[in-house]
Amino acid sequence: MKLGTSRKEHVQAGLKKIKSLSESFKQDSREARHGVMQKLKKLEKILPQDEVKILEDEFAKMLKTYEDKSKKIVEAKEKEINQA
Repeated sequence: MKLGTSRKEHVQAGLKKIKSLSESFKQDSREARHGVMQKLKKLEKILPQDEVKILEDEFAKMLKTYEDKSKKIVEAKEKEINQA
């Protein structure tokens, strides 16, 4: 007869939740990128192409920064849970 959940089950549940949140963030990032790129394509009609390219590059850098931060946070949290 099992009375409670083991530490291993709690760890696995925590890791599963972290991975789920990470995937959700990645999906939201892709959707945001798609939306911004569509807006920038519309701006090409009224702004010089070089300005639009600068905006695309700045957005890509910003998104990459946040994706990297997210990855580091997820890795740190996984490590923390595995050591707990």
